[in-house]
Amino acid sequence: MPENEPPSADKHELDELLVAYLDGELDAAGVKQVESRLADSEEARRRLLSLGRAWDALDVLSRAEVRESFSADTVEMLTVEAQTDLATSEQRESKGRWRRGLVAAASLLAAAAAGFVLIDTLRPDPNEVLIRDLPVVEELDEYLHAGDIDYLRALAREGLFKDETDDAL
Repeated sequence: MPENEPPSADKHELDELLVAYLDGELDAAGVKQVESRLADSEEARRRLLSLGRAWDALDVLSRAEVRESFSADTVEMLTVEAQTDLATSEQRESKGRWRRGLVAAASLLAAAAAGFVLIDTLRPDPNEVLIRDLPVVEELDEYLHAGDIDYLRALAREGLFKDETDDAL
């Protein structure tokens, strides 16, 4: 590598510099730098010749004629494409909202069902108390005619209210 060429210069940077040189985009200092590089670097001269041939080939090609409405047509096509993209995007977003709504509704329904099952499982059954007290409820009319509670306690001390399940055994 020549002394004047910086070690960090790569082909891409060199090509950009040479293209700017060929296009006449460099100021006097830039032109001087490129010419110095060309004098010192065989690689730079080869790349300039290669790019120069490409430039010459471009000059041989015929120039395409563009209608006056080319810009307007291009902008119109871009506008139509943008509108199509927007409509597609809005449609996808609408479907996404529906899906999120359905997922939310299904989640709420599942949570409500789980809550119902949990409460039904943990809450004591009110009918269980009635079943346990059924013998008292069946004889409630006789108990009401018996008088006060002291009378019933006296009858219980005498063994009048024996557990009927003992007799069944």
